Amino acid sequence: MPLSDEAVGTLAVVASVLGAALLPVLTYELKAGLHPITFSLATLVPALLACMVWHAVTGRELGLVVRGPHVMYFMLIGILGFVVPLTLIAWLADAGVPGTTISVLLLTEIVYTLVLGPVVLNERIGAKNIGAALLVVAGAYLAIASEPVRLAGIWPVALLVPLSWQFAHLTYRTRLSGYEPFDVLYARLFYSTAFLFIGSIVLVSPGARIPPLDPTALSRLVVTGVFCHFMSLSFWYVALSKINLTKATTMIMTYPAVSFVLFTLIGTPASASQWAGLVLATTGAMAAGLIPSEHHSEPIGPTLAVEKDKNA
Repeated sequence: MPLSDEAVGTLAVVASVLGAALLPVLTYELKAGLHPITFSLATLVPALLACMVWHAVTGRELGLVVRGPHVMYFMLIGILGFVVPLTLIAWLADAGVPGTTISVLLLTEIVYTLVLGPVVLNERIGAKNIGAALLVVAGAYLAIASEPVRLAGIWPVALLVPLSWQFAHLTYRTRLSGYEPFDVLYARLFYSTAFLFIGSIVLVSPGARIPPLDPTALSRLVVTGVFCHFMSLSFWYVALSKINLTKATTMIMTYPAVSFVLFTLIGTPASASQWAGLVLATTGAMAAGLIPSEHHSEPIGPTLAVEKDKNA
């Protein structure tokens, strides 16, 4: 018996949650001393190749992202969607910020949404939205309250990761909403890979650009890129086409909690205040996802086949 659209959509968003949750965990586990730029590039190249193959098989145009009036926005979404957050997470791993702390701080993206939505998209927020945001802020505070003082100047960098993703969302919503989400994903992978390649030449020493990797390590990097960058986002688009946005958004916001649990399962210690922060922040994020939108403004950019995207 074939699965219903609801079942397919639910399974797709679960797969998307798993991919998003695994990204920070695998970054910590697989980075193994690689330069942040080198590591990010090593995961994006296989994702880009997988996306190009999929585009070719499905008959989508590969040259769309290098011409036209929106090339600069395609570049911007590559920088904000992948280059900045991926290199920052890899850098935070080197800096010694616990993965559990990063997991909770990723939930602050919902706070950025509630702050930037009314300013940029003319969206309305009510008392319930503010209450949900305050829960997330309280949870984030508890997550960092037990951190050593030496990390006080470092952990705020983690807040730039969800902020960068949020600016990527806004770029999509206001300037690129007329494009199919899969084309935006291709552009995001294409330009982020290009910029990181240039960055590796300029900023990474020759010996660290292409370090020797055994086949097992290389295969893990390839699987991480294909699943966490390409397939996870593709599953998200499938989910949006099958189930309603509120359900999909509420489910996807569980990914930091899944990351947190995965970190603890691989041996990362978590304090009682971090667990409390996780509960508060996740409750606030999921509550925000369940609050009906009071107003949706029309995107500023082209409006052909608009699809809302959590990750583009």
